[in-house]
Amino acid sequence: MPRCTAKRLPLPRGHDLGQSGDGRVIVTCDRAVGAHQAYAGGWILHADRPDEPIRLDPGADIGWIAVSPDGRWVVTSVHGSGECKIWDARDGRMDKKLAEWGAGTPRFSSDGRWLSTDLDGGRLVAVGTWEPGPRVGGIGTFSPDDKLVAIPAGGAIRLVDPATGLDLTALEDPNLDSVGSLAFTSDGTRLIGLSNGKVKGVRVWDLRLVRRHLAEMGLDWDAPPYPPAAAERTARPPKLQVLLGDLRKPLRAREEEARQAIERYRRAVKANPDDARACNNLAWYYATAPESLRDVQAAMPLAENAVRLDPASATNGNTLGVAYYRAGRYREAIGVLRPNLDRQKEQYLAFELYFLAMSHHRLGEPARARDYYDWAVRWPRTHPLLTANDLEDLDLFRAEASELLGVAIKGGAELAPPPRAKQ
Repeated sequence: MPRCTAKRLPLPRGHDLGQSGDGRVIVTCDRAVGAHQAYAGGWILHADRPDEPIRLDPGADIGWIAVSPDGRWVVTSVHGSGECKIWDARDGRMDKKLAEWGAGTPRFSSDGRWLSTDLDGGRLVAVGTWEPGPRVGGIGTFSPDDKLVAIPAGGAIRLVDPATGLDLTALEDPNLDSVGSLAFTSDGTRLIGLSNGKVKGVRVWDLRLVRRHLAEMGLDWDAPPYPPAAAERTARPPKLQVLLGDLRKPLRAREEEARQAIERYRRAVKANPDDARACNNLAWYYATAPESLRDVQAAMPLAENAVRLDPASATNGNTLGVAYYRAGRYREAIGVLRPNLDRQKEQYLAFELYFLAMSHHRLGEPARARDYYDWAVRWPRTHPLLTANDLEDLDLFRAEASELLGVAIKGGAELAPPPRAKQ
C-alpha cells in the first residue's frame, strides 16, 4: 500500500468547509464561541498562495461557508441570524450583502449558476447578478446535472425544477418519517437519504424506476429518459450473499440499556466522585431514562457537581438544564439552557431547544415555547453528525414536547392547535 503524507494548512480547525471544483480554492469558517473564538470569521486559501490565507469578516460568528465551483465567489452566513454576505474569492473583497437574516446553509449548484439558501423559505439566487430566482421552498440538494433539486418536506422529499421552482414529483418515505442528509449518486439516477424517524436507516429511491412508472401513467416530467442501467444490459447479474447473523438475539429495550448505563456510571462515580464526565452521564440517565428508572432528586446534585467540576462543558450545562426542568424549576432551566445555546455544538442544539420550549410553556409563555419547538424540529434534519442514539433521544423529546404544547404531528409536519382560552 502506498504511503500518503498530509500537509497541514495554515487555517484554523473550522466549523464548515468547502472547496472549488478543481480543489484549488479551500474555504473554512469559525464561530465566535469557545476555544476558536479568536479565529471567528471566514477564511480563504488559494493553492498557489498556500501561506497567505485571506480572512473574511473577522470576529463574525460564521456558521456556514461555501465557494462556487469555479472558485470565484465565497458565501458566508452568520450562525443564528442567517446574515449572508458574498465575497470575491480572489482578494476577499465583499461584493454584496445578500440578506440581513434568514439565509443559512448556502450551497452552489455544480454548474455554478445558482446559489441555494433558506432565504425566503428556500429561494435560489442567480450567481454573479445575485438576483432572486425561483422559490423552491426549502434547502435543496442539486442533482449532478443540476436539473433537479431534492428538498426534504416532512415525510416526503420534493423533486423541484430549479429553473422554474415547480414541483415535479414527491418521494414518500415508507413510514412517513422525515429524511435528511440527501445525496444523489454520481449518475443522478438514485437519491439517498437518512431517516430521522422511528424507523431509522438509509433510504434509496431509484429515480429511473420512478420515472418509468410515472411514464406508464402519463405523469413523467419533461426531460430525456435516463439511460439504461448497467445491470439491465448484463445477461447475468452479480450474486449477492446476505449474512443474517444471529437472528435469535433480541434487541435490548431502551429501559434495559438505561438500567445498564445507570449501573455503570454509578460505579464510576463511586470510584471517583470528582469525575465530571461520570457525574454528568449518570445525571443524564437519571433525568431522561424511562420513568420507571428516572430519579430527578439523584440527578440534581450530580449535574450540579459536573458543572462545578467542568463549567466550560456545554454538555454538562445541558444536563443541568434538563435536570432543573424535570424538577419543576423551569425558570432556572431557562437560565442554564438559553446561554448554553451560544456554546453548544450545532448538532446538539435541539437538546437545548426542546427543553427550552417545554420550560417556557410551563411558565405560561406559549408563543416563545412554539418558537423554540419549531427551531428544534428543524435542526436535526440539517445536521448529519447526529448518531442513531441522538436521534432516538430527540424523537422522544419531540414527542414529549409536542404533547405538552398540543402540537399534532402528521407525516412529519407540525400542525398548530386551534387557539384555546388561557387557563
